[in-house]
Amino acid sequence: MRRIALVLLGVVGAACGETERSEAFAGDPMLASPIARIGQMDGPDEYLFGRIVGIAIADRGVTYVADAVGSTVRAYDPNGRYLATIGSEGDGPGEFRHLLGLDIDPRGDLVVRGAFRLSVFRESTGSGVAASLIRAVPIQGPNPDRDIRGRAVGHDFYGPSYFWEGFQRRGYFYLVYDSVGTISDTVFVPPFREPESTGRANYPVNAQGGRNVDGINRSPFEPRPSWDVDEEGHILFAEGARYEIVKVGPGGDTLLTIRRPDETRPVPEGEGRDSAHAFLARLDSVPVPLSQVRGMSQMARAREIPDLLPEVIGVQVGEGGNLWVRRWPRGADESIFDVFDANGEALWQVVVPAMLTSNPAPWISGDQIAGVVVDPATRVETVAVFRLTR
Repeated sequence: MRRIALVLLGVVGAACGETERSEAFAGDPMLASPIARIGQMDGPDEYLFGRIVGIAIADRGVTYVADAVGSTVRAYDPNGRYLATIGSEGDGPGEFRHLLGLDIDPRGDLVVRGAFRLSVFRESTGSGVAASLIRAVPIQGPNPDRDIRGRAVGHDFYGPSYFWEGFQRRGYFYLVYDSVGTISDTVFVPPFREPESTGRANYPVNAQGGRNVDGINRSPFEPRPSWDVDEEGHILFAEGARYEIVKVGPGGDTLLTIRRPDETRPVPEGEGRDSAHAFLARLDSVPVPLSQVRGMSQMARAREIPDLLPEVIGVQVGEGGNLWVRRWPRGADESIFDVFDANGEALWQVVVPAMLTSNPAPWISGDQIAGVVVDPATRVETVAVFRLTR
């Protein structure tokens, strides 16, 4: 059904000046060189993270890391040395409740997103760290999304949210908040198949609620939709199964489509076997029949595993409006991105020598990229910062 919807959108977009791009990348990939690793398994508290929910890098190279455990934001210099802690758990000025993410607005101020308000910090003269609270903006939109990053655009903020019905997600959108927290607009994410399986699966325990179950909403290697919003309020969206990214305007018209030939790479035998074993074990541990579990894809409910890897695993808008399309990596310790400009022109490919998490999304700024790395044995989270060189 979604492929039909994309075709229909394309027809409408073509009448409105839609552009289609399908280009190859020239030259060798751009390499990312490590410049800092922030975080430790043991050591001072300033370098220990519980659950990282956001990363942002300011113009001077200061890296901000939001930790949901303790509700703090910590600042580090370009070499990864600790500088300062901003905020703490609470409801007062400069305190945070339910941290969700970070952004840097066009003025260079640090925007800290919580479930119920935005806190904006500015660097005081000579301090080098945005630690002075200049504005707290209440936001009261429904169902703030923890997995999708928000974006500060001018004096506005695009806060990701979703429709919730029958204990399941039914669709996604952004609420546009102005400088005082008033909702000035709503930008909808294009509809896609099985939106209920993009959250956490759950099963009912009574008429009022249920219990969440992690890791069973979709099968391993099953394509997942991804999207981001640019500074003009356009949605960049991909379903994942095919290499096809669409740019949709606020009115729903498709403005740009980027397509490349599919690589149709099979799931590696060993990785597929191990993932299938772990997934089926999780399904078998659910204490109710799977027919009672809400928020599962049809493939997951049928206990099926795809044979092919997804073509696209992430879509993100970087600095200057460039589009970063994340591919399935070739090895266990790398992340691969195709980069396009705002008009869909192929620019370059980027290879990062680390497996960066998708949640939170990497921070992409100028000639730097930073993301969360999870140790496979200890599950300890650290932040890896890289410089891009052509």
